[in-house]
This record gives sequence, C-alpha cells and structure tokens, in this order.
Amino acid sequence: MNTLAARILRVGLASLWLFGFWLGALAAEPPAPVVAGSPVLQVFVRDGCPYCADAKTFLDGVQRQQPELQIVYRSVDPKSGS
Repeated sequence: MNTLAARILRVGLASLWLFGFWLGALAAEPPAPVVAGSPVLQVFVRDGCPYCADAKTFLDGVQRQQPELQIVYRSVDPKSGS
C-alpha cells in the first residue's frame, strides 16, 4: 500500500473511532466560530493518540492547499477531576 493510501486509511479509521466521542464532545464545547462563506472542518482528537497526530499532520497539508478551509480541533479527552 502506498504512503498516501495508508495515510488516508489511518485518517479514516481514526475518524470512525472518534465518531463515538462526537456527541459528548459537541455538547461539552461551544460551537466553533464560523467566518461567513468559509467551510469548517471539525476534527475530534485525543492527546497522545498517534492516529490523531497523523491526522493533524495530514490536515496541515490540506490547510496549505485550501487556505479558505477552517479546521477546528476538538479534544475528546475527559476533563481532569471528572
């Protein structure tokens, strides 16, 4: 499997895994600020997750290619003391 296909597969699998945290994280944080006319991609990540780190690296490249795209990272880490 070539590097790009492997990266896309990892990002896709991480996205599916993180989807399980989506509702809880969405309820815990206020909505992302939106600039009129700009697409927004919300990405749910966890500290220390190697797949999340790969996704961030990949999305940095996407951001350079599409500067109008807003990428908002949402943490799904449990709050300390909870």
